[in-house]
Amino acid sequence: MNETEDEVTRMEMCALLEPVTVSGQHVLLVSQKLTATVVQILSQVLLVSDDATVRTIVVAAAQVLECLSQLGCSLDTMTLLKSFQEFSDALILLKGLTVERARSLQDPRQAQSLLDSLGTLSKCISMLHTAMLATIKHPSNEQAQAAKAYILDKVESSVKDIVDTLHSRCDPGSYGPCGFYTGRRNSLMKLLDTFSIHLFRSNGLDSMVRDIVFHCMLVANPSPYTDRLIQVSHFVSAMAFDAKSMENVESSCLSLTRLRSWI
Repeated sequence: MNETEDEVTRMEMCALLEPVTVSGQHVLLVSQKLTATVVQILSQVLLVSDDATVRTIVVAAAQVLECLSQLGCSLDTMTLLKSFQEFSDALILLKGLTVERARSLQDPRQAQSLLDSLGTLSKCISMLHTAMLATIKHPSNEQAQAAKAYILDKVESSVKDIVDTLHSRCDPGSYGPCGFYTGRRNSLMKLLDTFSIHLFRSNGLDSMVRDIVFHCMLVANPSPYTDRLIQVSHFVSAMAFDAKSMENVESSCLSLTRLRSWI
């Protein structure tokens, strides 16, 4: 008799548990879609800000090249000093922007390439000044003219290397695939397509969200104030969801799992 009552109870609880389980899956799906939407919006804002940062550096590089061209045309000492001052100011601006960009990059190869180009430019300054003075004092000296042409070309190629590096897409290498942010974002979006809490845990959902938000904060820092406010609002949404909603969903799903195993 007791066994019959137990079987009836089990059947009744199974019937009651079914809609609860389905509801839990729906809650998880809605939560996943919400996170995906937040990540997509954040990605769009980030890409716009990131493009703006690159454009600013490219404009600064163009200014350096323009000043370099004027410097190369200097025919007297007074013109040389004026052109060299303008060139130095433009180069200082480019250096500051490039160093800041290199610090924000997650790909060490790309960052090192930018720093190497800046190092080459720094070494060229004194040689450029010497070569220009030599050609002004000895305009018919072939060696002086050759030295001037070489150092001007070296400076120009180094500036163009910076621009090329900013626009480059690196191939996978010893440091892993280029574009840390893109890789983490793709991994998170792929993970959100699943329905298993155990997969969330084993694949480090928290670390993915943390890495993406951290990277976005680095890019947001040099952004205009209004853009920064928009990005920060998305950071807060992402972190609030990670800290609260996912915890509630996980707790609900774990409870359902335990109840099913008990039955």
